[in-house]
Amino acid sequence: MRVLIICCLLLISPLCSAQMSWSTFVEDYIFNNEENDNQTEFIYEQLNELRLNPVNLNTASIDQLLQIPFISQQQVDDIIRYRKDNKEFQTAGELMFISSIDERTRAIIQLFSFVATDSLNPTFAGYRYHPPDGIPPSFRRLLPDSRNELYARTDFPFYTTAGKQSDSSNPFRGSRITYKLRYSFQSQNSIFAGAQTEKDAGERAFDYLSLYAMLRGVNTGKHSRIHELIVGNFRSNFGLGLALNTGLNFGKYTQSNSLTTIDRGFTPHTSFVESNYFTGAALRYQFYNFTFSAYVAHNKLDGNYNSDSTGITSIKTDGLHRTALEYSDRHNLREFNYGGNLHFDFGKFSISTTAVFTHYSLPLMPVSDTPSTLYRRYDATGQDFQNYSLAYSYRFGKLQFIGETALSHASNHQNGFATLNGLVFRPNNKNNLQLIVRHYGAQYTSVHANAFSENSRPQNEQGIFLSWSSDLSYRWRIYQHFDLMRFPWLKRQVSGSSYGFEYMGQVDYAHSRRSTWLLRYHIKSKQKNHTDEQSQTHLRLNTRQTLKLQNTYTFSRRFSAVTTLNAICITFTEDNPELGFSVSENLRWTAIPRWFSLNGSLTYVDTDTYNARIYNYEPSLLYSFGIKSYYYQAIRAVLVANLTPVIGLTISAKAAFTQYLDHSTIGSGSDKINSSAKTDLQLQIRYVF
Repeated sequence: MRVLIICCLLLISPLCSAQMSWSTFVEDYIFNNEENDNQTEFIYEQLNELRLNPVNLNTASIDQLLQIPFISQQQVDDIIRYRKDNKEFQTAGELMFISSIDERTRAIIQLFSFVATDSLNPTFAGYRYHPPDGIPPSFRRLLPDSRNELYARTDFPFYTTAGKQSDSSNPFRGSRITYKLRYSFQSQNSIFAGAQTEKDAGERAFDYLSLYAMLRGVNTGKHSRIHELIVGNFRSNFGLGLALNTGLNFGKYTQSNSLTTIDRGFTPHTSFVESNYFTGAALRYQFYNFTFSAYVAHNKLDGNYNSDSTGITSIKTDGLHRTALEYSDRHNLREFNYGGNLHFDFGKFSISTTAVFTHYSLPLMPVSDTPSTLYRRYDATGQDFQNYSLAYSYRFGKLQFIGETALSHASNHQNGFATLNGLVFRPNNKNNLQLIVRHYGAQYTSVHANAFSENSRPQNEQGIFLSWSSDLSYRWRIYQHFDLMRFPWLKRQVSGSSYGFEYMGQVDYAHSRRSTWLLRYHIKSKQKNHTDEQSQTHLRLNTRQTLKLQNTYTFSRRFSAVTTLNAICITFTEDNPELGFSVSENLRWTAIPRWFSLNGSLTYVDTDTYNARIYNYEPSLLYSFGIKSYYYQAIRAVLVANLTPVIGLTISAKAAFTQYLDHSTIGSGSDKINSSAKTDLQLQIRYVF
């Protein structure tokens, strides 16, 4: 019977299985349409890397499956159990037989995985390596299936910024052209190596180089294995991120869906983002049910000196060294890190403890002695920082309890406390409810933390988050969340203890196989300083509301269209609200077979202010960030072309044109353009062999 069912799935899975495009995934999960934090570009690059290096569902280890975003430990265990009971997957459509995996999660898994068996032997990412004839059999066994990738990109701006003008007071040191180079090697999802380098626009030369080599998933005995062994640049993620997380953080909307696993371990740093990674060595080793992790790292950072150059007021993370002033801050701060983790896994119960130690060559001395900077009183201060945490997870039936509690100690004798706890309830494979409670003390300090929070770091925040998602039918899906938050200490432009709330609701409707609709409403309201006519400062709610309506229509295998309407309303004072809207059309055509494609978009935006800017997804090149902000009255047109003349070789180009209708200049400072229009061209080549 199973053979008959699988044969049917092989025939009809393109029609009945869940399908999700990469652009849909980016819009729904990487970016929530309203916030564009510093991590978003890194998240995009990392997930794109995972998409281009999918795992085989028939051979992937637990660690490899956990790298797939938004997949829980329970779902991974069920995939492994199904694979053992049925020997192997014949098609990805068999995921529908696993009750804990809903349709949306099944579609996400298929973005980052593939199925290969003895009878089905597809190419891996477009190429499958075989050792050439004539090599001795003993050596051929040492040459497993492998994959190499070469990538190069250059950006040409057809305009001149203020930093490149001859009369600039702070001129750029180099040309306005951007260069990016990357090489990566992978063998059987076990051996990884790579390098990437970049020259930003305005910089004189390549000043960023990232190297890494990793061994992953190697058995060293019957009950022991190396999970990861990394030398070079890497990222770490243990617990729920309260003590240590330099890896992915999707924000509240999407991270709530992935708050189901502790200790995701080490990953190589494969991004062009020049911050928030370690340079050194790391090891995660398992013996029976115990896993030991340790790392040591030494990083060179950019810091802004204080007035007498005896300390650092803030750490610079943009990686830009275009001007003499920016270059003077390059690598003037040394950071030494070491730490470890012990993880104990007893079936449905897991517990782990993490210790993190950080030392800086110069003390961090944030300015906090004026009324406008008083909110920085509890920012990281001193040269030495310690963090200790205990994380825990317990699954019982359809419930899962997960959390982490952490303590911090800084050299200025500032001690802090933070805790994050969640309860996940899945009554069936169509409904998911989550309750997340957080309490982050104002004095809690962790320079490498990145956890579920409203703030950029888990500090000075208390909150209760409740979410519900439901697949009502194969046509309807609903998601809602509500978050009530409080900030005991001051914040920027907030002169007292404050509070806020957030609600988001989204409805997905599949009208037919060709047409799908999305409707999203989001409101966020937080207190902020307001000065009245008597020059008295009060706290008032600053409310931001957004609405998004989107239709995706597939005309054929070659041609599809996405129409998007965004609206925004910001209210703060008795004055008129700040309003804005945008409408965009995205058209995609692909040749059959897929040797050539065109993807174009046209967007019109009209907002009252820059503060009411609207974020939207636009076509982009591989590894290129596709989220752009739109403001004032403007028209933006984009065209992306991809050509694959031979297997493994892809040549791409992107042309973008922006015309402002109500402004004669674009940008500000060194990036100011004395024109109402700008044109950019990006060229890219990628070769996989």
